[in-house]
Amino acid sequence: MAAKYGLLLVGIGMGDIHSMTTSALNAIQNADLRILESYTAKWNDDDILKLKEMVGEFEYALRPDIENPDKILAQCQEKSVAIMVIGDPMQATTHVDLLLRAEELEIPYKVYHGISITNLATGISGLSNYRFGRPTTLTYAYGGWVATSPLEVISVNLQLNLHTLVLFDLDPTGLGTGNMQPMLPIDARKVMYQMLEKWQEDSLQEIEEVVDSSFKFKNHSVKQLPENLSQLPVVVCTDLGTTNQSLWRGILGSIEKAPVGNMHCMIIPSHLSEIEEKALKKWAKE
Repeated sequence: MAAKYGLLLVGIGMGDIHSMTTSALNAIQNADLRILESYTAKWNDDDILKLKEMVGEFEYALRPDIENPDKILAQCQEKSVAIMVIGDPMQATTHVDLLLRAEELEIPYKVYHGISITNLATGISGLSNYRFGRPTTLTYAYGGWVATSPLEVISVNLQLNLHTLVLFDLDPTGLGTGNMQPMLPIDARKVMYQMLEKWQEDSLQEIEEVVDSSFKFKNHSVKQLPENLSQLPVVVCTDLGTTNQSLWRGILGSIEKAPVGNMHCMIIPSHLSEIEEKALKKWAKE
């Protein structure tokens, strides 16, 4: 970026600081102000310390700072501001919105892409990227409210013979204001059971009220799930992109056997091709 001020949106990868591109690292080091966006993903303390040693001190930004970015954008009009994002910065709608706001204010900006969970999970598992359907995110039950849409996404993907990448929530409050507690595999299992129970309750009510074509499709898709949800095949991904990354293959009911780390997600596989089956047997522990 030729201008001496502006916004730099920098993807820093999934935890290994050496996975950053040279241009991304240079951009961060040369920025007047460095900010780590810390609500869409989380690095462990050791990696944060290494990052500081490599790029210098930085501030932290939480969800309200990015969704209401007046302060950040004002700083971008006076100096170069590097917002560091774990993974790839363009995976979150809030970051896209931030760039659009900068453009409206005629603030120069540049994006430095990074390795993201969406390409790591498919690549490391050996499952074909072409056979993944829509991804989804398991969220904590905020105040007793349980979202059933992730279960519907998984079910529809299975109906279409597609794998599902399932991301895990980081924030039990849903506010994105700190005290992040990344969801563990056993938490994900509890949420999956809650979702099925809630979906079954809601579906009975919908049948009594109105039945449209989309509901019929979702209702049929859910039948693709095992009658006992604990038998659902899963691949748990732990700390992908770090030196401690691992894959565990099993069923939802035995998910407590999966390695526990800093960040997790899982894949719900559909029918596996011969190559996919060989890859999972080779690279995922059971």
